[in-house]
Amino acid sequence: MHIEVRHLELVEAIHEEQTLTGASARLHLTQSALSHQLATLEARLGAKLFERTGRSMRLTSSGERLLSTASKILAELRLAEKEIQTLSRSPRGRIRLSTQCYTCYWWLPGLLKSFSREFPQVEVHIELEATRRPIEALLAGRLDLAIVNKKLSDRRLRFRLLFEDELLAVLPKGHRYAEADFMPLEALQPEHLFLHQPAADSSFVQQILLPRGIRPRQCSAVQLTEAIMEFVSHGDGVAVLAQWVVADQLRRRDVAAVRLEESGIRREWYAVTMAGRQKPPYIDALVSLLTNQGRTRLEGPAKGAARPSARSNAS
Repeated sequence: MHIEVRHLELVEAIHEEQTLTGASARLHLTQSALSHQLATLEARLGAKLFERTGRSMRLTSSGERLLSTASKILAELRLAEKEIQTLSRSPRGRIRLSTQCYTCYWWLPGLLKSFSREFPQVEVHIELEATRRPIEALLAGRLDLAIVNKKLSDRRLRFRLLFEDELLAVLPKGHRYAEADFMPLEALQPEHLFLHQPAADSSFVQQILLPRGIRPRQCSAVQLTEAIMEFVSHGDGVAVLAQWVVADQLRRRDVAAVRLEESGIRREWYAVTMAGRQKPPYIDALVSLLTNQGRTRLEGPAKGAARPSARSNAS
């Protein structure tokens, strides 16, 4: 091959500087050395690349063809060089992550894609088996970061507020509360309630319903949101789901979403790490991303939200 990268840079520099003097200064060459390289390249190709018009250098048709290729190749080479330099400076490591609710895996992948662009050499492992007991897995050293909706009083742990969301009652069309502004919690008593977790593991049941003496007629755990919506749309029961889950489903399901209680039931989500341990900076970067994008994507007013909602750690 007669053409080298330095020849492509030479053609680009002469074209952009318009003079041999400017091009030689740009390439840190003497003018005679630059003229010699240009003459050698033209001899190898058997074509004249530039014409001198006064003090300026203008491309010939052959020169324009070579410049077109040079621009593409040099742009790719510069991009590759920049990316390689970024990789060499980028920290390496891994984050073992789990959340308290399976529905979080609906929005988490898109957020992790943004994180990977900033930290391409940090691997994020989602530990699905820790979903039901993320705090226990964190304390046991099996996780680096847990996302939960209940803040504990434990000096071993550090909790950082990420965002809030609201729980809504999901009802079949025709339900007596389907057109209401809100559904009182007591109205769940005679219902077949579908949840993502067993009632014994659901903080909504354990922390909100049972302390009020409310026991739904039946509780069923179904991990797939789509399956829950099918059950509800066919009138097999009702569900309690986060607003951001419901918003997507309402576009194509024969169901209604109604606020729970007049003031609403809201949850606070936290990022949890071990306290007192030095953490790599990319963990804090991920937590910041969770906070910023979580609030943008997942927070928002619910149907009929005329007043501030009462906060709860329920799920």
